[in-house]
Amino acid sequence: MHIALFIHALTVGGAQNRTLSIANGLADKGHRVDLLVAAQGAPNESQLDKRIRFVPLGSRASEAIGTGLRRVTDLMSAIPALVRYLNAEVPDVLIGMANHAVPIAVLAHSLMRKPRSTALVLRASNHIAHSPSAQGQYLRRLHLQPFWRQADQIIAVSRSVAQGLTSGLGIAPERITVLPSPILPVDLPERAKAGPGHPWLDDADTGPPIIVGLGRFVHQKGFDLLVEAFDRVCRQRPCRLLLFGDGPQREALENRIRQLGLGDLAALPGVTSEPYAVLSRADLFVLPSRWEGMPAVLIEALAVGCPVVAANCPGGVAEVIEDGGIAGLVPTDDVPALADAMLSGLSRKPDRDALRRAVLPYHTDPAITAHERWLQQYLNKRAAPLVTLETGTYGR
Repeated sequence: MHIALFIHALTVGGAQNRTLSIANGLADKGHRVDLLVAAQGAPNESQLDKRIRFVPLGSRASEAIGTGLRRVTDLMSAIPALVRYLNAEVPDVLIGMANHAVPIAVLAHSLMRKPRSTALVLRASNHIAHSPSAQGQYLRRLHLQPFWRQADQIIAVSRSVAQGLTSGLGIAPERITVLPSPILPVDLPERAKAGPGHPWLDDADTGPPIIVGLGRFVHQKGFDLLVEAFDRVCRQRPCRLLLFGDGPQREALENRIRQLGLGDLAALPGVTSEPYAVLSRADLFVLPSRWEGMPAVLIEALAVGCPVVAANCPGGVAEVIEDGGIAGLVPTDDVPALADAMLSGLSRKPDRDALRRAVLPYHTDPAITAHERWLQQYLNKRAAPLVTLETGTYGR
């Protein structure tokens, strides 16, 4: 298969990491893989398999975390180059690898001289219908529907994301397939033993319990809620908080930590290159997100047997932790409930084997095999008048 993957850039983020894993995994299986980016120079480019053709569509250097107007500008500017690439190379399939890449992939595909010669697959990496208000949800649907409906097929990263596409945008269920994301690396045990990158984690066995949050410091991820909940928790028992990551809310989080007098108990060490080492030494991982697709860091925490508390937000959270059967699950945006669950999580002895079993489908080898099998099945049957695909089977 000749597979073209399109994303803004290989910057920090879950969709970017999954793009890297899928590209490398498919190339390792012998497929011809082109990775197309709107901005170049991101650090993760160095991890690309040498067999992958890396195609920068724009000359501008990427930011560490691609968001906002800068990303929109990069993506819009890439349309002419993407059209030229599609007309010249005519891959078997073009996959828009993240929600932000969807409009550009659709527009460029529609401008091809022979669009039917290349299949258009869109990957829903996040919950599509999310918006904090009913009016916002309506406007979001009005804006997004024309793009998503142009897809030949859609890959959703969770059943919740698939349901959002159906209920929010009216996409027919038979056009959506749930596939497990390749999140967990083959060398996970070795990486879990690496240096954790913070002094508190070096004495994790002897010091107060350590609570960890990890991700981009943006509104979606809810770290503001975690800081407020931690303030309640540490009044009742000694503990410490480490927030690994970076993003536009960093300064606001640091200011709130100072306002609450938590400067000696909470720290923001920055982005970590060894999340498994961090999580394997933590006493509790907290995911306070307001919405998700399939949060990789939740999978990573469970894979190393770290106890978890998570918000029951739109996305794949409840699916992974079996509706709260193997971890704490609380309402979204509920600080008191989050604090209570954190206290319970610190007191409860986890079944670490059950946590690890829950994420077996997200190991790289089975997840890449699922993607390859689905692509082969779809492309082989694409010319038939009626195409019937198994949907949702690989994500269970």
